Amino acid sequence: MKKGGWIRLRMLRGQPVYARAVKEVLTTRIEACRFHLGQTWWHKMNSDTKLRIARYQNNVLHKWLKSFFGLPFTALADVEDAFVELISRCPNIKDGHIFSDFVLGTYIECGCLFPFILWAVPPS
Repeated sequence: MKKGGWIRLRMLRGQPVYARAVKEVLTTRIEACRFHLGQTWWHKMNSDTKLRIARYQNNVLHKWLKSFFGLPFTALADVEDAFVELISRCPNIKDGHIFSDFVLGTYIECGCLFPFILWAVPPS
């Protein structure tokens, strides 16, 4: 769909092909689907035994993990600071780093596969 000189594409479930399009077509604006982003994070949380146990026990680690789902609604300029704040509040660094390292390496760091410029957009 063409809107204001930009072509808007929806990224589905972590399709890196669309991410590469930005480098080749400069007028393309890609927005990731927050539903699929959350679904990917949920699957990552469930793929590790320690994180899955935290969910079933509904402990403070589980509540901390759920707070990550607010990141996509954070203003673009504040995402990195919000992520650092989340890390500083981790109740169990030993187990919490499993998920936070995944998010950092895939969604936050410079040069990552799905930078937050794709998914940190104002709520629609």
